[in-house]
Amino acid sequence: MRKILLTLTICLLSLFNYAQVSLTSELEKAYGEEKYDLIISEHSEKASKYTAKAI
Repeated sequence: MRKILLTLTICLLSLFNYAQVSLTSELEKAYGEEKYDLIISEHSEKASKYTAKAI
């Protein structure tokens, strides 16, 4: 039972990490292409919830 819980926990944490990495990649791509309006319109309201790396 412990192994199952540990496996599920690791999978869940990996999923959260993947979401953060994809968000960071999306923001880096938009910044590199100088799409500042896109960044402001889609991400400015949620900036307080983002990780430091994404900001």
